[in-house]
Amino acid sequence: MDDLLVNRHVFIKHYNCALYDVESIPLEERQHSIHGVYMVSISMFLEVLCGLCLYAISRPQLISSPSYKLMFALELSEMIEIFVVGIAAAIFGFFGMVYCSNPTVSYLVGATATGIWYFEGQISVVLAFNRCLIMYDGNYAKQFFDGYKVFVYILFAILSAVCMLGFGAPVVYSGAGGGFFFDPHVGYLSRDPYFFNQLHFVFNHAVPLALIIIYVVFGILIYRQKKLGRRHHVIAKKELSLFFQISIICFLTIISCIGYAYEGFFDQYKVLVTITADAYLLYLGSPAFVYLLLNKSIRREVTKLLTWLLTSSDVVSFDTETDSKNTKTVRQESRS
Repeated sequence: MDDLLVNRHVFIKHYNCALYDVESIPLEERQHSIHGVYMVSISMFLEVLCGLCLYAISRPQLISSPSYKLMFALELSEMIEIFVVGIAAAIFGFFGMVYCSNPTVSYLVGATATGIWYFEGQISVVLAFNRCLIMYDGNYAKQFFDGYKVFVYILFAILSAVCMLGFGAPVVYSGAGGGFFFDPHVGYLSRDPYFFNQLHFVFNHAVPLALIIIYVVFGILIYRQKKLGRRHHVIAKKELSLFFQISIICFLTIISCIGYAYEGFFDQYKVLVTITADAYLLYLGSPAFVYLLLNKSIRREVTKLLTWLLTSSDVVSFDTETDSKNTKTVRQESRS
């Protein structure tokens, strides 16, 4: 992306849409209408689940915790990402768009998707470190995350994600390939080494490595602490449950990172590209499923919200029916 801002001649050379005719691949081959409807349906469902969880996490009794602040940031970023790789991509596929159909929109949407992925990976690592530190010693966790410190981690993740966009090409959607690719000319031109994003490849290995190191190191420390009888604080059941939930999410992050690191080498297989896109969309919604199934606090707040919404709708419906009956009665009396 740095070439877009600094080396314009390099950017124009590699993102040149004058090298081929978009219509050389028929529109029918670039359209993915059925899969687009599926993607929109799944995305809307996941957005609702994520929205409910986001509301629950934002409640004062939960958001006051540094862990829930990180979970809020992660869930919000995933809602945006679901819209980009789910709904926006489905619209592109429905109309058979490729990069050269609308370069500006394609590039901005792709850059957003790439930047959010960088942010998600970093927040997952910070969240894993936070939960492991709490399991090891709550006092240490307070030193690292209490007060404004948790916002420093979030701000750093945002800024570094933006900076990382400057190194390497972002993904762009291509109807010719049926998904997101670093090479915008997939299906039209031969593979260009310029579009191999080295930082993205390294990042997708660094995040799993960091997560594994965190869990292994803290696992050893907690084991030694317990074995030597130096464990002075009791882990609350809800803390242990939250640790388990974050561990599941981090494990899914590891799988996604490795999958996306090598998915680009098999972009000629459209079926594999479609499966990967669907899997990534479900991965983005997986935290919501984990929270709703395993987190009693979030589930309780969601239940309260849904109960209130249903009760309110019943009251409004009852008031409407009552007003209608009263109106009819008044009309009948006036006629008589």
